[in-house]
Amino acid sequence: MGAFRKFWYRLRHWEHWPAYLVYFPVFFLYLFYAIKARSFFFFTASNPSIPTGGAYGESKSAILKLLPAGLVPPFILVQPSQSLDEQRQGTGFENLRLPIIAKPDIGERGNGVELIRSQEQLLNYHKKSSEPYLLQEYVDLPLELGVFYVRLPSEPKGRVTSVTGKEFLSITGDGRQSISQLAQRQARAQLVWPQIQARMGSECLRVPDAGELVVLEPIGNHCRGTAFLDLNEQTGPFLHRFVDELSKSIPGFYFGRFDLRCSGWEAFEGKGKIQIVELNGCSAEPAHIYQSGFSFVEAQKVLFHHMSLLYQVSKINHDQGVEYLSSREMLSNWRRYRQSLPKA
Repeated sequence: MGAFRKFWYRLRHWEHWPAYLVYFPVFFLYLFYAIKARSFFFFTASNPSIPTGGAYGESKSAILKLLPAGLVPPFILVQPSQSLDEQRQGTGFENLRLPIIAKPDIGERGNGVELIRSQEQLLNYHKKSSEPYLLQEYVDLPLELGVFYVRLPSEPKGRVTSVTGKEFLSITGDGRQSISQLAQRQARAQLVWPQIQARMGSECLRVPDAGELVVLEPIGNHCRGTAFLDLNEQTGPFLHRFVDELSKSIPGFYFGRFDLRCSGWEAFEGKGKIQIVELNGCSAEPAHIYQSGFSFVEAQKVLFHHMSLLYQVSKINHDQGVEYLSSREMLSNWRRYRQSLPKA
């Protein structure tokens, strides 16, 4: 796909637009609420147990420790200043089995996230890491969901406001064409092809068997080619009850999104397995809006609604004694956050 075709495809599919364009209309509502709250950083009171409410700079490992242990895949926090051999004993490292997920402890939008399948890949990841990172057991369960939850602190019960499914970027072999040739026929694959090609290397030249499914991108981020699906109509009361009870068990959490994998919808009835791989705070998105064909106008309505809920949650917490962070505190947090990001 040439440069013009990529541009034309992105122009016609707003879900691939830069975030600043998607959120430009929402910014004016944010300003209204900031003036109303008398703080540009009112959102920092949304989740008192998460620094900045989860806007940026939060530690993934610290958040995972807030969750019930049985629902979190085993993980360890690795320090790049020490060798892997130094960190193998007494940390749970020896209990992790390949494949595993490696990701920066502080990061965003899938940056630096890799599926590690060999000791060589792990060693290379460690060598290029300059900041602490997580090694987390890879959860190979078929249903991956992003579940957005909101509870007003003044109310005993919260609600699920968005359920997003994920369809990993993949091709199906025909026994004749290479992986590269098959990928040329997919617009989404072409948008991220340089990254895929760099990771897969000579594997791109392999001709898969007829009917063979080849996953091009195993990390479920939209910016890495994963298709997001609106599954709000497929949920039932068991999912809502499970997420509400789970959220209320987490101190100081009211607004955000669970990224989880499970054996199927029946898991929410206690008939399967559920694992939470990540919890995101106030900067999380109701990601079902990124389903292809979801209208831009409807997406804005959803984003406006969630901005309104964010203000309500933050204001109630503030009235109950949770302070909004000051400009000086936010600037200090921002500097620490930028310094902690993985170096390019």
